[in-house]
Amino acid sequence: MARVAVFGAGAAGTAVAIHLARKGEDVVVWGSDYDARVLPDLMDRRVHPALPERLPDGVQVLGPEDLSDAAKGTEIAVMGAN
Repeated sequence: MARVAVFGAGAAGTAVAIHLARKGEDVVVWGSDYDARVLPDLMDRRVHPALPERLPDGVQVLGPEDLSDAAKGTEIAVMGAN
């Protein structure tokens, strides 16, 4: 199991995070200031408003102030921002 950081909490980044978590990877999603609208739903309800699937419980969601925590120990980085 690899530690994967997905940088970008939009629909694309969140969809990739869901897939990686289902595959068994240790996943963290980091959202920037541009993701501020969706971060509360991802953190509290485990959903992205544009996606039908819930975020698996093991996925950690971090906000803009936690960039260094998201990157710590990362083996694979995915740029999910567009």
